Amino acid sequence: MKKLLKIILIISIPIFFTACYDKVELDDLAYVIGIGADVGEGENLNITYQIAIPVKIEKDNSESGKETYTTYTVSAPSLYMR
Repeated sequence: MKKLLKIILIISIPIFFTACYDKVELDDLAYVIGIGADVGEGENLNITYQIAIPVKIEKDNSESGKETYTTYTVSAPSLYMR
């Protein structure tokens, strides 16, 4: 009986621990596809990030008129500052 219980426990553990409760869809992520740095005021840099929008990317997006990326520019002392 103990051997059967162990086998059932070993088989059931992978089933219960493979849930998707904290999944992240690839379409919900942002992908940086370009970074540019320009000289800013003082010792700051103007850093521009070009980020892909996966939801808007389609097989034939040339005729859809949707932009498949967005750009953000921030002023910071280095690339590592927020």
